[in-house]
Amino acid sequence: MLKLLKNLKISTTILFMSILSIVFMSIIGAFAFINLGTINSNLTNMYKNNLQPIAKIGQIRGDFLNMRLETLTALSVYSSSLDSNITKYISRTDSSIKGYQSDTLDNYETKTFAQFTDYYKQYLNHWNQIKEKLVKGQPADETDRSTLNSIGSLAEEKLAMIRDYNEKQAETVNISSNSLYTNTFKVMIYIFAACVLLSFGTSFFIIRVIKNSSKEMIQTMEIVADGDFTLELDTDRKDEFGLMQKSLYKTVNNISTMLKAIKTKSQAIDFQSEGLSSISEEMSSSAENVSASITQVASGASSQAQELVSITMTLNDFSEKLEAMIGAIKNIGTYTEGVNSIAIESNVDMETLISSISKVSTSFKEFSTTIVKLSSDIAKINEITNFINGISEQTNLLALNAAIEAARAGEAGRGFSVVADEIRKLAEQSKVSAGNINSLISGVSNNSSAMIKTTDAMNLELDNQVNIINTAIASFKKILVSVNSIIPQIDEVTTSAMSINSAKNSIIDKIEASSSIAQEVSSASEEIAASSETMSSSSSEVAASAQALSKMTSEMMEQVSNFKLNN
Repeated sequence: MLKLLKNLKISTTILFMSILSIVFMSIIGAFAFINLGTINSNLTNMYKNNLQPIAKIGQIRGDFLNMRLETLTALSVYSSSLDSNITKYISRTDSSIKGYQSDTLDNYETKTFAQFTDYYKQYLNHWNQIKEKLVKGQPADETDRSTLNSIGSLAEEKLAMIRDYNEKQAETVNISSNSLYTNTFKVMIYIFAACVLLSFGTSFFIIRVIKNSSKEMIQTMEIVADGDFTLELDTDRKDEFGLMQKSLYKTVNNISTMLKAIKTKSQAIDFQSEGLSSISEEMSSSAENVSASITQVASGASSQAQELVSITMTLNDFSEKLEAMIGAIKNIGTYTEGVNSIAIESNVDMETLISSISKVSTSFKEFSTTIVKLSSDIAKINEITNFINGISEQTNLLALNAAIEAARAGEAGRGFSVVADEIRKLAEQSKVSAGNINSLISGVSNNSSAMIKTTDAMNLELDNQVNIINTAIASFKKILVSVNSIIPQIDEVTTSAMSINSAKNSIIDKIEASSSIAQEVSSASEEIAASSETMSSSSSEVAASAQALSKMTSEMMEQVSNFKLNN
């Protein structure tokens, strides 16, 4: 399993991380979308089935209460203006009742509202009976007043029951929405944490693989740069660094083979140059004694001709192998340039990766700015709820004052006392609702603060990843420097081989000239005496060339000895 992960390409791992991130984002988005739809449906139902009925019930209660206040006043002092106001409130109450009945009601609301309408009709019938007395100038007795108040209180009680029922329904929907929000928030936190942990684990694995592989590659390049070609490389890996090691392994093998050939040929050249120097000394000695013994000179010349032919054949063979060595050196240069190109491309890919991570960091910063702006908006909403609390407290105080004044007014202020009591209840409900809003805003503010801290931590981690990748880029640059340092050394070896090839051609020319002279001496012994001076001069040149060749081969041997090669 470890070997499989080690052979996994970096590009494949990054693609897997991208797909995994998209999957997690899709899951979070789908989950949030479904739950937000549910919450929106709950709020819509609350508005249609609870808040609107409460508002309509409140309007019915208000019109009915005003009608009761006018009727109570008319019982004491009847006038046509009061009768007109009562008729107006009756019309408004009937219109509100029809509007409420047109809505979709459940069984409890239908039953309770039907009871209210019955009491409402009884109240109107009783009022019409009392009204007939009042129109005739007859005062209303206490029984009529008590019956009218009793029926009105019963009708008011039914409206209060419907209001309380809708408030309880709205509270149930609100609790359900809050529970759904809490569960959604927890699940999203768990999914987000799992995504972060998985991303960190994958990133740590990629960074570790890149770091270890880069370290191994740098150590290998340093060993090669020191001239040690005996190292063993792992060529079984399939990732980018494995491909680089394969190319380096091939290059090292080619250079090692070439250096072995150079060393072998250099030893042969050194041996031949020593033999050539010895032959030149013999030729010089023979030239000095040629006048004394023409037979010996002819025999020596024949022997010299045969040796020169052998040397010429050896040098021709050396020429072919030297040209092959030059070609191998050029191939090494080509392979080295290929390794250099691969390292440059890897460096560009790493720079592209750091650019992508920088874009992700910018997106996180924009998200953090949005959360900060949301915190500011929440603070403004908190100010508004505080203002509503102030209004509710003032309304409650005014309702209390109104109740006191109604108490002072006695029986005439009883209706106003009922109104003041209702206003006080509405003020208390507004205060409680504002308190609930403050609690929700406080929770949202705390959550936004936590998200700001989380985004700050993510920005810090992204900066750390950028630093690590910069370190990897610096390592790639060191690889480029090492490869570039090898190329001049290969050029020097190529130049030395070209110089040896040029010197070889000069030696072949001189040896061919010496062979021609030896053949002439062998065929015309009578001219040996005259040609002995020329032969002596030629042997001196051969000795000088042999010494130069021996010096060059010694220098080349010293250069090749700097490399460590396998046996």
